Amino acid sequence: MSKLDLGMFIHAAQDFEASQYRILAELKRIQANFSHNRIYPDLAQLIDLYTSLTTVTQSSEGLREALPKLEDCVSLNLP
Repeated sequence: MSKLDLGMFIHAAQDFEASQYRILAELKRIQANFSHNRIYPDLAQLIDLYTSLTTVTQSSEGLREALPKLEDCVSLNLP
């Protein structure tokens, strides 16, 4: 049993297809546990993952907003 965490999404860049199958398999396992009313370890895990992914998304949006400002500050003096 693998744990669904942020690392699974980060390592997806190395082997997208294999990571996609691992993530989907883990989500299917969690869904099966939920359908049998076994939510304890999986719900906490999903909440942690949601928090991590939200933080990463917000950080990347902040970086995108900061890059145009940084570009304005840098002047390129090319011949």
